[in-house]
Parts: sequence; structure tokens; C-alpha cells
Amino acid sequence: MRQLKSFPLVLYLAIGFLMFTVLKSSSRDNTISEEIPEEIIPLFGEHSFNEHTPQHRHKLSKYEEKPVLPPSSSSSSSTRNSTTESQLNKETVEESSENIDYVTKLKDLINGKFTKASEVVSPTKDAINIGMIIVNRKSSSNFLEKGEEFRKRSIEQMKSIFVEANTKTPLHFIVLTDARSSKQVGKMMQYIISDTLVDELLKIHNRKRKYLPPVYFSLVDYHEVYDLNPEFCNSFKNKKDPNEKETKYSHDFFNIAPLYANAFTKMDKFIFVDCFDLVFQSDIKELQAQFRRMGTAIIGMGKDLSPHYRYALENNYWKLFPNTLIGKPGRFQGFNSGVVLYDLKKMRQSTVYQSALNGKSVYKLQSTFGIVTNVGDQDWFTMMGWKHPGLFYVLPCEFNTQTSLQYMEHRSQEFFDNYHACKPMEQTKIVHLNGCGPMPENCGHMGDPDYHSTPKYRDGYYFYLKFDFDWMFIAGFKNNKKRKIMNIMGMQVVVDDDSDDKNEKLKSEYDLEEENEGKFT
Repeated sequence: MRQLKSFPLVLYLAIGFLMFTVLKSSSRDNTISEEIPEEIIPLFGEHSFNEHTPQHRHKLSKYEEKPVLPPSSSSSSSTRNSTTESQLNKETVEESSENIDYVTKLKDLINGKFTKASEVVSPTKDAINIGMIIVNRKSSSNFLEKGEEFRKRSIEQMKSIFVEANTKTPLHFIVLTDARSSKQVGKMMQYIISDTLVDELLKIHNRKRKYLPPVYFSLVDYHEVYDLNPEFCNSFKNKKDPNEKETKYSHDFFNIAPLYANAFTKMDKFIFVDCFDLVFQSDIKELQAQFRRMGTAIIGMGKDLSPHYRYALENNYWKLFPNTLIGKPGRFQGFNSGVVLYDLKKMRQSTVYQSALNGKSVYKLQSTFGIVTNVGDQDWFTMMGWKHPGLFYVLPCEFNTQTSLQYMEHRSQEFFDNYHACKPMEQTKIVHLNGCGPMPENCGHMGDPDYHSTPKYRDGYYFYLKFDFDWMFIAGFKNNKKRKIMNIMGMQVVVDDDSDDKNEKLKSEYDLEEENEGKFT
């Protein structure tokens, strides 16, 4: 790749001006916490900002004044005043009740309080229900500890959802976890909300944003889903090579997705996403709108943008059926379960789907296609999509643009682009940072990169550098918080330095960039 050059002088001046503006506004006698009433921290919904932020405070003072009424009799005037005050008091009580309800929900979340899957409901008619699995697989660690990569990436994913979401549509997060992880999950969500809020408040002072969308949470024990049909879930494991080492997909929660419809019986549909390797670049409402395109299909999934299933089929199924489309680039290349739309109501009503939820059907699929399941229920969905394509809607690739270059190697040079290419990266809706990359050597393909790379890779088609102003850096600069260069997913990025060395000289991103000039790829 071409090396990144130093920023032009004009850009330095522009960024310097923005920093000066924010620092100046932050150094006033009345700080952000003093200007914003305490009752809207944490912030859940637009009503708080519309009434309490400084730019709208004049509206609040008008409401507090007695209403101006046309000339009339004193008794009529008194009645009208009384009615208006009563209405205002009623609205105040209703708003207070709503805030108390949110506080209760947040308290339950922090305490790790579970809701039965069968009792989970959509909080409002227009809410977007978003499911994810967050479980601490390491029995000896806490994923909230600083330095934990899972924690950092999960926080970044959730923040990208909030930042890109419109501020009107409620978001309902349904988190499947276990008893040991539930409180960790609750605290992490609390941190994400508060950290995003602080970031957004900084943007408010620069007229970038106004508020966050209303947010709801439900914690569900994933064992409740597994226990509905353990024989089915375990059938994914029985066909594995006995000499194969245990992987993350050996855990039960990677095999429960086909049972969601039978577990969440009061839900009609929801979106399910990976919990830590997605970057949202658009409003999740755009993804929700894809439900309207599904027609009679019951599940919407994007294609697996790799020849993963090609390699699983070419030595068995393809030899029996050389002209098959199964596993070839296109509609039948296989699914990726990083982003899935589940029409739960249709799934419950489908006799074809329901009849496949047993171990015998799993074994039949495996023997038909010669697939040894090794990535959990994604393999089952893929094989079901081959056998019953009408059950599945192919989600446009821009909603699950995978970046892994694991299969970009010399032997796949002629066909890798046919599987992997989607739209240009700057046009994607959701980036899925799965697997390895962004260089061939990051995936173990050593030597000359051109020996492994494909034409689209060499043209820079799979790379997209998105620059955004770091508002939290300004807050960190004022509080003498250090920043450092860190390698994440093969890319060098600037992050908070959590080290205890307080005597080290404070450095900005620009100092670090100058020191590391030529090291960025």
C-alpha cells in the first residue's frame, strides 16, 4: 500500500482551530456537567435534550411561566389556568415515571437481572430489536479489565451503532449471556452508554449532535435457549474430527441460533449481530428495512465472502456433481452469520423449518453435502440454504462486508475476488472485521505479497481509510491523558494509553504520527 503522507498545512490549521474552539468552550466557568441538569445523565431519549440543553432552555422558561389567556371572566380565567397547570403537572409526572423506568432498567442491567426468553417483548411498536451473544469464555479473566481486546472492540462496535443511529427510533438490545458473565455485561453496557454520552455532549457544544436514541436492554440466559433442544445443538459437534482441538465453536452458544424462534415466543422478528467485530457506517434502521424485502423468506443472511465452502465441497460433493452451483461464486457460495435477520413468527409457522430442528436432519445434511461442521450453526444455515433456498433471503453484501483475507493466497488468485468483492469499502453499511488482514503476511501467507494478492487487492479495492475528528482526544488533552499507537487487526491506530506512568511527556496523535512517519501502511 502507499504510505500515508503528513497532513497538509491547511488541515493542521483547521484541526487546530477546532481544538481551540472546544478547549475555550470547555474552560468556561459553567462546565458541561453544570449546564446539563443531573436528571438527564444518563440520557435516554430526545425529550431531555429538547427541554434542558442550554440552546433550548428558553423554551423551558416559557413553559414555566403562567399561560397568557385572552380577556375573559375571572372564573373562566381561573378555570383555564387551573386546567393548563393540571395538564403541565400531568406531563411532568408522566415524564418522571418514564425516567424512573429507565433508571430501573439500567439498575437491573447492572445487577445482571435475567428476563426469561419467553417473556421478552418489543418495548415499542417501532423499536429495533437487536440480539447478540456476550459470554466470557475465559473462566480466569474478566473481560472488563483494561487491555482486554474483547472489551475494546465490543465498546467500539456498540458506540458505532449509537453514533450512526437516528435519534427517534428506540433500540432494544437483547443480550444472551450466562450467570457468570451477566454482571460484567451490565457494567460494560453502562460504561458504553456513559462514555458515548460524554462524547456526544462534547459534540453538542460544537452543534454536531443533539441526543441519543431511546435505549432498552434485556438480559437472557443462553442456556434457556439451549435447553429447548440440546440433542439438536449437540449434533453440530458429533461429526467433528476426534483429533481436532477444541475451538471457540465448541461452546454451546454457537449452536443455538436456529432455536431463537421457539425461545422468543413473544417476539415477531429481530436482528442478530456479532458482538465485537462489526463497524456500523449507517443507521441500523436501514438494516431493519430489509425485512420488507424478504417476501416469503423467513431468514435474511449475507453471503460468506470467501471460498470457505468451496474448499469444503471440492473434494467430495463437486466430484459427484461437477456442474453444481453449490459452493460456486454467487447465490449458493454459503452464508455468514455475522449479521442475520430473523422473522421469528414465520420461522415458527414454517413446517419445513421446524421439521429440520432435530439431530437426524442435521446428520442428513452433513452426509448429503459432505460438510464437517466447524463454525457452529452457520454451517447448518448454509446447508439449509442449499436444500431449501426459498427459506432464505440473501442480505446485500454491504450489510455484512467481511474483511478477512484468510483465503487470499496463491492457489485462490483466480477466483478469490469473485467470492470476496462487494461494493467499494466507503459505500458499505456494516464492515465485518473478521478473520485476518489487511496484509497477506497477517494471515500467514509469507513472501512477496504479489504472489498471493489478487487484482482487486492490488488496486486498493478492499481498503478504506475513514478519518473522523477525535472529540475524546480533546477532553483527554485537557486532562493530560496520554495517547499511544497500538496495532489492532494488523492496522496501527491511536488509542488511550492506560499505563500508570504519569511522568511521561504528553503526546498528541500528531506527535505520534510524526514519530511513526513511514510506519503506517
